[in-house]
Amino acid sequence: MYFIIYPMSSNLKTIHATLDHFLAVKFDRVKEYLGIQNDAEVIRVLITEIYRQKFIKEIDNAQDDMKKALPFIDSFMEKYGKEWKKLGE
Repeated sequence: MYFIIYPMSSNLKTIHATLDHFLAVKFDRVKEYLGIQNDAEVIRVLITEIYRQKFIKEIDNAQDDMKKALPFIDSFMEKYGKEWKKLGE
């Protein structure tokens, strides 16, 4: 597989890819499965889906962890809030 990535600007990126036979066959199967005609759109869909699966779940997990920590933070601030705020002055 061969990729050339050309940064067009801070918000745009152009990618040219050459796929060997086996990867090209896989790509075409994915493209057919998705029902997409445009090669670039296949790449966009794959990037979006992988990003959603990997990073959105991490963000959701971090938010859940924060919600679990809130009672501890509230009790800490209730006990030591005044002293804690003085440290920042």
